[in-house]
Amino acid sequence: MTRQVSEERHGLRLTGGKTYAARLSIPRERWADVGRAYGTRTGVRQELVRSTQTRDRHEAIRRRGKVLERLRAEVDAKLAAIGLPPLHGTWCPDWMTEERLVADAL
Repeated sequence: MTRQVSEERHGLRLTGGKTYAARLSIPRERWADVGRAYGTRTGVRQELVRSTQTRDRHEAIRRRGKVLERLRAEVDAKLAAIGLPPLHGTWCPDWMTEERLVADAL
């Protein structure tokens, strides 16, 4: 297995400047929506990439969560601005509903 492949498994990409970047993959059914929200020429956006601002792989893995969280928030804000639902919708597992949490606590 090459180093590049193993980095992709962590949602990271090594850039030409030898710094790591986090990659947010957009679900196929939302490519056109996100492309429209970002105003891309092709009308399609398959992924977003942002720098973790580090050359250390372990530090990049630690920073990845915050970078991806900000990317998701940015995408959701842009989608909301054009009247579309958030990227991952409003789905919530049944064990996370308020009624279920209260029932389990009692």
